[in-house]
Amino acid sequence: MCPVLVHRTGRRQALRLYLLSQSLDQVRVAYDEVASEYATRISDELAGKPLDRALLDVFAQHVDAGPRVCDGET
Repeated sequence: MCPVLVHRTGRRQALRLYLLSQSLDQVRVAYDEVASEYATRISDELAGKPLDRALLDVFAQHVDAGPRVCDGET
């Protein structure tokens, strides 16, 4: 990604612009390609993190069935 674009608009906006420039199919294919490896590497990520698990539980209780919630950097 262009460093100037990241600096001027921030990482989140730069990512949005980049993803919008790609077709949704390309994004899906890219995610599908790494999904299995990603799941293998982090499937037990929260096993030793009770605070993180508790925070996620509280967050999940406060999120309704409305808009999607995604992870990402700010």
